Amino acid sequence: MNVLNALFIAAIVSSASAATPARPFNVSHYEVALRVDPDVGWIASVVTLTIDVRQHLDVIKLDAENLSIEKVELLGTGSSAPRQLNFESTQLALFIDPGSTLHPGPQRKIRIRYRAKPKRGVRFGEGQVFTAFHTEAWMPCITAPDDRATFRLTLDLPSGMTVVANGNPDAVRAGAKG
Repeated sequence: MNVLNALFIAAIVSSASAATPARPFNVSHYEVALRVDPDVGWIASVVTLTIDVRQHLDVIKLDAENLSIEKVELLGTGSSAPRQLNFESTQLALFIDPGSTLHPGPQRKIRIRYRAKPKRGVRFGEGQVFTAFHTEAWMPCITAPDDRATFRLTLDLPSGMTVVANGNPDAVRAGAKG
């Protein structure tokens, strides 16, 4: 019995150490500007990710469910202009080619412009819009449970709607449409 217990424990420890390796990058911050049209159930957005490269990185993979990706850019530092990046969008993911291998070092910022008519993650009701899990269905992100990042959300809503959210609001401004 002791030998069987020892073998069982060894198998558990062995399988735990063979867990999925750490991602070669970490998203430390999401900056999201989200425009919502509840009448037709679509969103248009720009998300800027701040990433920390942990290992040499040739492809950046993000969870992105049925998002229509329009443009991906690597933002420059200082006065350098953003550089457009090639990407491939599938039904469940966004694969970004940084153009050359990214090496560990300074943080990088990647800006993604997209549109979506989410089937889940965002719910549209009469005069209301709210999120309900499944973030990947309304913005490119990392959905792994161990992923931790800060998040700033700017909403562009039709007039007459009120924002109710967690966090610290910066400001409420009436837009061109009211």
